[in-house]
Amino acid sequence: MPPVVAAAVAAGTAIFTSTTVVATIARTVIVNFALSKISKALAPKGKKQEPAAVRGNYTGGTNHKQVVFGQVRTGGQVQTIGTSGARNEYLHIVTSHSLSQECGTGGIVGLYIDNTFIPMSAIDGNGDVTSGKFAGVANFKFYDGTSTQSADAALVTALSPNLWNAQASGKGQQYLAATYYRDPDDEKFREAFSGFPEQEVVSRGQKCYDPRLDSTNGGSGSHRLNDPSTWEWTDNSALCVSQYHIMRKTDGGAGFSSSQIVWSTVAAAANRCDETIVTPSGTIPVYRCSFAANTSRTVAENLTDMIATMNGAVVPTWDGIKIYAGQYDAPVVTVDDDWLAGAYTFEETSIDDLYNIVKASYNDPSREYNAVQCVPFINSAYIAADQQRLTLEIGLPGVDN
Repeated sequence: MPPVVAAAVAAGTAIFTSTTVVATIARTVIVNFALSKISKALAPKGKKQEPAAVRGNYTGGTNHKQVVFGQVRTGGQVQTIGTSGARNEYLHIVTSHSLSQECGTGGIVGLYIDNTFIPMSAIDGNGDVTSGKFAGVANFKFYDGTSTQSADAALVTALSPNLWNAQASGKGQQYLAATYYRDPDDEKFREAFSGFPEQEVVSRGQKCYDPRLDSTNGGSGSHRLNDPSTWEWTDNSALCVSQYHIMRKTDGGAGFSSSQIVWSTVAAAANRCDETIVTPSGTIPVYRCSFAANTSRTVAENLTDMIATMNGAVVPTWDGIKIYAGQYDAPVVTVDDDWLAGAYTFEETSIDDLYNIVKASYNDPSREYNAVQCVPFINSAYIAADQQRLTLEIGLPGVDN
């Protein structure tokens, strides 16, 4: 079987360039949407069926991107689709999965193709899948979005000059370059694919600055606030929240100045997040963030979900933005009747606002990142007082345990 490489085909116009990310990659679409026509062209129909040529830079229009923090399973946005080879037997699909800073992301650490997981251990140094049903018919190259990465050489060879060229480096984006060997006369291909491949990745997102690791900012280590190359990937909730604050808007962040953050509060909150708790599944950190912030939402909306991963708060004060993770603080004063300026009254809470059972859902990596429900928290004393079971259901999109 031929290796998963390609000859050139020319069509369309290049859009995946090294200039400003949000501006240059405007016309894209979620990879799993609206591909029925292409899927029909790609589907194997039996012996002697020649694959159809597929050429294009985008399959729809949306300007929204996502910025991954921690580790999530996520779809992507189609940037380029093309075919090459004498019989169009090679299909090339490029999907972007996260915006990034110049230091890049933590990388792609796993794949789901048509909902089948492919571990990185099944992909060799050339990108070829070596085991499982996609062995011999798929090749994957991964890019972290650094400011120094170059265009994928195989894509340049296969799709130059119009669909891909040396300027299509994808700087500022974590992306996957996939090549599929699609020969309907090949039994292996027919076993692996029934149509257009649906691509999802397990993405490790932003590298974050950690003041605890900066010897010039009250910590100990080589991190430097003004040098992104010293930052590291983490899923610590406090560090993810602070990083989202200082990421440039063109990188998908909130765009605050680093001087506006009170870094001593970030360090304290990060320490709280790193404390451990014993659960039925083992000992884990108290708070972790696994969240894909979408640029279609407001900064406040994204922050609300990220802050919830540490049961915390972000407080603007006169001397800067302070970031806190949820924890118990012993009271320092006692509030009693002496604090009152006059008589007090009682107001009964509506039954619609009461609850004595809480059910929370989260995305479980051990169950292929599907949403599952944790063990309900039940307060028997409240149930007895309310004389009925009142359930509150909450979703925690950034929590994975």
